[in-house]
Amino acid sequence: MSHPVETLHATSLQGFAVSSKRGYLNRIWYDLAHGNVSFCDASSQILWSELVDDKLKIVDYLTHMLNNIDDYINNKKYQV
Repeated sequence: MSHPVETLHATSLQGFAVSSKRGYLNRIWYDLAHGNVSFCDASSQILWSELVDDKLKIVDYLTHMLNNIDDYINNKKYQV
């Protein structure tokens, strides 16, 4: 079994597809939950700019979803 920090540094988030990022984050979440890696080590491979970019994408997505829900309710699209 490799050392958690070695495993952590073996994967970089730059240039990875969303599924790869999700896999990386799931692995880190698991390692943090089981005490295999510290929060400092877990966050060392995540750039602040990537977090901000991801946050903006999430806010845009949620705003779009809420607008769709508002439109659905306001225009009574639930009625047949």
